[in-house]
Amino acid sequence: MICFLVALELQFNVSTTRNLVHQHQDESIFTTPIHKLSSESKEKETAILITTNWIPSAPSPALLIEVINSIELMFEGLPHNMPIYILIDRLQAEFSPRNRNRVTGQERWDKEATLETYSENIMKEFMYRTNFRYHIISNHENLHCGGNLNKTLHLLDPRTEFLYFFQHDFKFVQKVNHTAIIKTMRDFPGVVKNIRFNKKTNKPARRKDACYNMTDGVQNVNGIHLTRTEKWSDNNHFASVEYYKWLLEKIIVASIRRPLEMVMMNHARSVNYTCNVHVAQHYYGAPDDPPYLEHLDGRLQYKVDEKESLKEAAVIGTTSNTTSTEATRSTAVNVTMNTNTGE
Repeated sequence: MICFLVALELQFNVSTTRNLVHQHQDESIFTTPIHKLSSESKEKETAILITTNWIPSAPSPALLIEVINSIELMFEGLPHNMPIYILIDRLQAEFSPRNRNRVTGQERWDKEATLETYSENIMKEFMYRTNFRYHIISNHENLHCGGNLNKTLHLLDPRTEFLYFFQHDFKFVQKVNHTAIIKTMRDFPGVVKNIRFNKKTNKPARRKDACYNMTDGVQNVNGIHLTRTEKWSDNNHFASVEYYKWLLEKIIVASIRRPLEMVMMNHARSVNYTCNVHVAQHYYGAPDDPPYLEHLDGRLQYKVDEKESLKEAAVIGTTSNTTSTEATRSTAVNVTMNTNTGE
């Protein structure tokens, strides 16, 4: 049934595209080949990955909406049609050795049903937005940070060079210059590999940070300041696709379905990589800059503010809470193609 629906959708898209091409050709609109139009824009250069999962505020997508609204508000220079991949993770396998707090029985069924409705509400909210191109993927199993990153790398357009890796509970509260980030990455490929947005003031940690703000050529360049640190965190960050592939292939070889930060920190210590550009991140911003992120605690019931978009999202999330897992899964198939490519 799933294969039939996917095939039907692809057939519809192909036939629609053919009709549009014939229509425009008749009107003499196409003066430049489609592939050249795409190559002239920056929409394929960078993508955004946002991971989400079950949270107490589900099935309301209000928390995720606030995060994405902050991206639209705080980022300068993002292409209008750049892709955003939202990956919705499943609950951990019931008998997984990593599953310390096992959810079983009716509680597990209820959470799975809520997660399915949460997925559907995310699709309703974002699939028709005109700013950015949204790819909403509901996983069939728990992939965690590394697995979701790996999956996204397999889904990216081959022309995509850079990737923002965001989490669903960190919203941006300071301006970020995307254009300057890209230029600095290109100007200093041997210096800057990974840029992190800090949820705290840009200061060294309690114990000594041997790399903190060391001079490496990217202080006050292209209108931004990058501060090197020996710390590595999964919190919102940015890197090249090439770097993320290196990270998964060379570093996280045992299991990619895990957080990334501890593996990176342990690797840095084991091979004396302290301050090496491959494992030392740069904070976006200068020393003592205020936080660029605000943590929206998804462990608590999320309180919707007075913004109309968030009010509507909360209403969506509370109207279909009794929908069964089977019914919502069949609905989701019609609006997105779930895939486990690259696991």
